[in-house]
Amino acid sequence: TATFPIKTSAVSAKTVATITATLGTSYQKASLTISAPTLVSLTVAPSSVQGSSILKVTGTVTISSAAPVGGLVISLKSSNTSAATVPISVIILAGKLTAPFTIAHKKVLTQTSVTFTASQGGVAKTGTLTVTP
Repeated sequence: TATFPIKTSAVSAKTVATITATLGTSYQKASLTISAPTLVSLTVAPSSVQGSSILKVTGTVTISSAAPVGGLVISLKSSNTSAATVPISVIILAGKLTAPFTIAHKKVLTQTSVTFTASQGGVAKTGTLTVTP
């Protein structure tokens, strides 16, 4: 019996690697599954803002493991673009777990709740901003 480290790299899709140990003419194989990162959360800070203020609002997306080479694109959407908008997407850079993005808020006549949705690989997470007059 022997133990040894196995170095893996971030992957963009679930990947199965085969590990083979050889001694003379005998060998043993084992499979190692490397999981792709999944979307864990979308946070919004602050969670409430006066629409006409110059206060910066930041959204942050978080994934479960490091983004692969080339990064990981997360799609973004606003439920009410009259009150607040987000970019179409944000890229989590290779090796990173999070990416921030700016949420642009607008003047509103009545208190408005805006839900933002981040999506990647069939997983969606939401965050909310309350925009006040």
